Order: sequence, then C-alpha cells, then structure tokens
Amino acid sequence: MKLIHELPSTSLFSTSSVLTLGNFDGMHIGHQTIIKKVVETAKKQHQASVVLSFENHPSEVLYPDRPVNKICTNEHKIQLIKNMGVDLLILLKFTKEFSEQSAEQFIHHLQTLLPFSHLILGWDATLGKDRKGNKETIKGIAEREHFSVEYIEQQTVNEVAVSSSLIRKFIQEGRLETAQKLLGRPYSVLSTVYRGLGKGKQLDCPTANLDVKNLCIPPLGVYAVNIFVDQQLFKGVANLGIAPTVREDKVPLLEAHIFDYEADLYGKTIEVILTSYLRPEKKFASLEELKLQIQQDILKARSLG
Repeated sequence: MKLIHELPSTSLFSTSSVLTLGNFDGMHIGHQTIIKKVVETAKKQHQASVVLSFENHPSEVLYPDRPVNKICTNEHKIQLIKNMGVDLLILLKFTKEFSEQSAEQFIHHLQTLLPFSHLILGWDATLGKDRKGNKETIKGIAEREHFSVEYIEQQTVNEVAVSSSLIRKFIQEGRLETAQKLLGRPYSVLSTVYRGLGKGKQLDCPTANLDVKNLCIPPLGVYAVNIFVDQQLFKGVANLGIAPTVREDKVPLLEAHIFDYEADLYGKTIEVILTSYLRPEKKFASLEELKLQIQQDILKARSLG
C-alpha cells in the first residue's frame, strides 16, 4: 500500500480509481465493510482502491472545546487499512480551510487531482461545509461529474448498531469484550515505544512506554496484557495511568512489562492488547511497597495464562 499525506499534484494511476473517504476512527466492522467493498469493486473494474482519511479527528477543528479522543493511533489505523489490501491511503490533516469547502467544490477538486469512477460511502456520510453534502446532494453531484456513488448500509452486531461513538463509550466504561464485538478485533493500543524515566528498571520491572495522549482509553489501573512485538506474541502486565508513586505530571501513559523479554524496544512499534483488569491504580507509601505489589501483579497476570 502506498501512503501519502497530501493530495497528488499529478495523476498516480492510468485509469480512474474506486474511492472512499471518512475518518475511519477505530476501523470497526462498519468501516471494514466499506473498505472491503472498495477493494472488491476496484478489483472487478481493474482499478486502484483508494482510501482518503485524516491524521487528526475533525472534531479538533470543528469543536475545539470538546474534541473527540481517538480509538486508534494513526500508526494503528494505517496498519489496519493496509491489512485490507488497499492500494493507496491518503492521510490528510483536517484543517479549517478544508472544512470550508462545499461538497461540490471538494468532489470536483478530488476528481481533478485523483479521478475516480466509483465513490463508496458509509450509510450516514455527509460531505462539505456544515455537512450539507447529504445523499441527495451527493447523488446529484455524481450525475454531473459522471461517477457512481454507493452507500453501504449500517452494520449491526446482535441488533446493536456499530458506531465509533458507541465503541468509545464501551471502552471508557471498561466493557472491552463488548467493544471487541463491534471492532471485530480486541481493543488494543498500537504505537511506538519511547524512552521513559527509567523508573521501571529501578523497580525490577522494565517497561515499554506508549503515549496514550488524545486516545480513548479504559479505566486507569493494572491489566494483564498480550503484546505483539515483530509479529510475535508475548504475555505481560501493564499499568495504564499516572503512576502516582513515581511520577508527578498526572499525564496517563501505558507502561507494559513483557514477560521473558530482554531486548531493547525503544523506537519499535508494538501492540498492547488489554485482556484482564487486575486492580485500580493507587499511590503506595514507598517504592518497596510498590515493588512488592508489582510482583504480585506479575504473578496474577501469569496465572491467567
């Protein structure tokens, strides 16, 4: 899959493409259904499959006083889209200027830079300024611009409508098994390990630190986890929170200790799947008391298999 971060200035393909566009936060079952249709249609038409999405959640620009926390990191979204066999992912920064375009302006601009014969959208997709590009408007534009448009019906799981907003609610409530059903995969955090304060080593428990800023996360606490490193699965235990005994900045992060693993992880991209909630986070009276509790957490996480 080719990844670009701006609209192409020259044509990338010799023929028209099959396009979808949207935020695709979480890449849940509904998103997967749309992109699967794009890939299938493109193969039938012998054309390229194209997904246009955004680096930042549009709410950051449209509603800066109440932005939405994302379900996935950009790294995670890119990987999930790539896994579906897409030819080209265009990941743009959503800006105020972008939001001021009408649906017709936006689509005409797209057709000029990235000609497409098919546009496939989610059942509730609206395009353009003030979300005025509804189904009726887009179908009219399609007739004038000579492309076909198709809306994919809403997906349900056990009669529950799949949506990113509902998945966020389940994650925040700690209902990760329920969120998993709508995501079509376990809830996880995939990101690049960064160098922390080194406190884990002092506690005889080295950790891989992942930034969860601006992410939708479950209740803070200690979790048993599965961790993928270079496509290899490891067991571990993780603290999701502010680590009040050793830190003062009160910014949540995910600190994962991987069982039976000693290689350097700094700069690597890993995926941490939270499998079982073990206990809430708490501040301990001393480092020794914390070290003792960490060993108990490790024993409990190992016992879960």
